[in-house]
Amino acid sequence: MSAEPQSISINLGWSTHGGWLLGRFLGHKLDRRASADRLFWVMIDDVISCRIQSDTLSTEQMPLSKLPVEFHTEVKRLIGRSLELARWCVECETLQYITPPE
Repeated sequence: MSAEPQSISINLGWSTHGGWLLGRFLGHKLDRRASADRLFWVMIDDVISCRIQSDTLSTEQMPLSKLPVEFHTEVKRLIGRSLELARWCVECETLQYITPPE
């Protein structure tokens, strides 16, 4: 009988619409070989909250449902995707910048 994957909190940020989208996500580690010892694979399971930071707009952390539509769609693209992330960023819950989700 295999154990349930342990949920981890992941902080991600990416450039979007002239500013930055910063999000806190739930995910779990995948049993997949990473390209280097300092990296590992995680699956993004859910969105906890997000905030937007730009020259014209700055928001508090908010649930996905309160995010403006143009950002909502972008964030939802991450759910169910696997990413290779820096081990120390995930373990220390440090913000990690990624390429915008497509």
